[in-house]
Amino acid sequence: MDRKFIEKHLDVLQNIEHEVVCFRQQCPDLCDFNVQLVLEALINQYECELTNERPKRYGLTEDEELLMRHVEAICELRLGRAEAYIEGEDEPFTFPAVPVETMIRCLKQIHKSVKFWSKRNGSRGYLDYVAAFFEFEAHSKGPSRRTHAV
Repeated sequence: MDRKFIEKHLDVLQNIEHEVVCFRQQCPDLCDFNVQLVLEALINQYECELTNERPKRYGLTEDEELLMRHVEAICELRLGRAEAYIEGEDEPFTFPAVPVETMIRCLKQIHKSVKFWSKRNGSRGYLDYVAAFFEFEAHSKGPSRRTHAV
């Protein structure tokens, strides 16, 4: 595990995982396997972008496709390719762009975390762990530096 990488890109990792946790609220039947498959598809998509190859087809379910669009949207925002608007603001909110290689590494780090927590705590081990982290953070004072991507 590369602690320096995780610390440096903790905000990107948390943005992606927050998107997964929010989607889980809409889709309570979501399992770690679904998240793992979506992450694999996104990793493949961004790796193919670098090599000018055609991405594999993953045969995702409707819920997995929707989750992929949600996670891809935050990835695109963090890659500097999209803008977000805060209600009541005229100017878009942007993040400093990260390179595609960094995004791939972030997605791989989360994929590794999904595998770890799923193996340790069952088919929703990762989802339960990450959801608890965001619940904890919502009740804490100030930003947490606790690292949850294994």
